[in-house]
Amino acid sequence: MLSEIIDESIKGSRLLQSSDVTSLNHTILISDYQCNNNVARAGTCLNLRGVTAIIENSLFSSNNASLVGGSIYFENLGENDMYL
Repeated sequence: MLSEIIDESIKGSRLLQSSDVTSLNHTILISDYQCNNNVARAGTCLNLRGVTAIIENSLFSSNNASLVGGSIYFENLGENDMYL
């Protein structure tokens, strides 16, 4: 579960951080995004949970996650989709 992966010291600074993310019903559009040379435990650039995401014209390279996700970690909580 993602709650076991997130480093508690940064948890409060995450965008769209919520204790009840299952109540969100949003589509996130990410465009012209570059994320390079990062290291994290899960999803070094994007950590998406329970949202629909559209990612376009973006570049992810040389990112390393020690547990899961590499550049992107996406956890589907039901009706959500990710479009690349």
